[in-house]
Amino acid sequence: MEGLLKKYVRERKIEISALRAALESVQPAELLRLLITIKHDSYTAIMVSAEGAHTEICRLLLSPIRRTADELLWMKEEHGYTALLLAVERGDSECVELLMDTVSDERKYKFVSEKTDKGTTAIALAAGCGSSKCLESLLYSFSSLQRDSLLNIQNNILNTPLHHAAYWGETTALKVMLGSVSLVTVSSLLNIKNSDKRTPLEEAEYWGKKESSELLRRWQLKSVLEALDDARLQIKTLQEKNDQKLTALQRESDQKISTLQRESDQKLSTLQKQTDQQAGALDDARQRITTLQLKSDQKLSALQRHSQQQAEALDDARQRITTLQIESDQKLSALQRESDQKFSALQIESNQSVSALQRDTQQQAETLEDAKQQIKTLQERHDQKLSALQRESDQKYSALQRDNQQKVSALQEKTEQQAGALDDARQRITTLQRESDQKFSVLERHTQQQAEELAATQRRMEQFAAYLQTPGDTNMTGNQCHHPDS
Repeated sequence: MEGLLKKYVRERKIEISALRAALESVQPAELLRLLITIKHDSYTAIMVSAEGAHTEICRLLLSPIRRTADELLWMKEEHGYTALLLAVERGDSECVELLMDTVSDERKYKFVSEKTDKGTTAIALAAGCGSSKCLESLLYSFSSLQRDSLLNIQNNILNTPLHHAAYWGETTALKVMLGSVSLVTVSSLLNIKNSDKRTPLEEAEYWGKKESSELLRRWQLKSVLEALDDARLQIKTLQEKNDQKLTALQRESDQKISTLQRESDQKLSTLQKQTDQQAGALDDARQRITTLQLKSDQKLSALQRHSQQQAEALDDARQRITTLQIESDQKLSALQRESDQKFSALQIESNQSVSALQRDTQQQAETLEDAKQQIKTLQERHDQKLSALQRESDQKYSALQRDNQQKVSALQEKTEQQAGALDDARQRITTLQRESDQKFSVLERHTQQQAEELAATQRRMEQFAAYLQTPGDTNMTGNQCHHPDS
């Protein structure tokens, strides 16, 4: 077997019957070793059979070692050609299929991607040689994605398989390659430039390959039209998705706006109720102030009448004891002046307190009116912001929500301040009422004291009159008279 193989690689000839007989007497492992080690000018027996289109001889040599022949098939001659590359260069599609079937599936892609020293792959060789059958055998052994990758492989001067076919004017090969990939990939492949900055179409035009140029131009136009259709479809799909998103966004925005509107209405309703309650409390305070003022006026009127009556009684007493009790008159006069001063001071102070209370009440009313106006203004601004929010989306919604919260917080603060001011007014009313009651109590006590003193004076006058009317008890010298207490 060894001599037969050496003769074959050297002379490129062998008798099939002798080869079959020799193969029957050799073990597969020994056959593999001989096929790997026996070379002539770097060519193995498999390379010789592939290059010489000796498909039957190649099949006979590979059949015993099909499962272990990977290492053998990867061997290269001095220019970097494997057995597959040699078979493709010869256009022997049957040998190509045989070699492809021998390689394991997981290594086929790398096997076909192997390059010569110039960077040429089996696909590029088949394209340049115009071997459409070899191209179909190679390309359709892989998935669409792998075919795209194989057609994108460039050699040392950046030529793709399409450049090779365009250079040689291999129209059939161009059809096979372009028909094996999608139009998107076709568009990409037709735009790849080599080291001379030429695309496959420009390469065909440069070398005068009119038929190939026309074919590439049609495919380029077809890819452009397909790309436009894809773009239209994508635009339509994108528009539908955008419409759906916009519809969903609009629904979501409407829901958020509706929720915000309800929350805002609830807050405004609550604030309105609080304001109405405070207004009712302020009205109650006004009524209490009015009632207090009426009571004060009534008390003052009663005190004035009582003081007038006491003054009249005091005048009568003065007339009756003018000649008898000068000292008493002086005391009563001083007491009357003091009483009048105190009564005037009390009346002035009471009037001032009532006036101050009225001013505070008026200020509270004005403050409440301002609060109502602010609430109305705030509601108008809030309605405007809600209208703007409906025209905008989530971003405007967030800004409006923050602004509304700030304004509601400000309104709550103002309402709380007004409530505090109302509480202060209530405290001041309570304090004023307490002070007024104290002053009225003091004035009543003072008036009571005056009444008691007047009664005592009347009793003394009566005693003195009785003393004067008793003849035996008189003790007079000339025109002089003595007071009982003197």
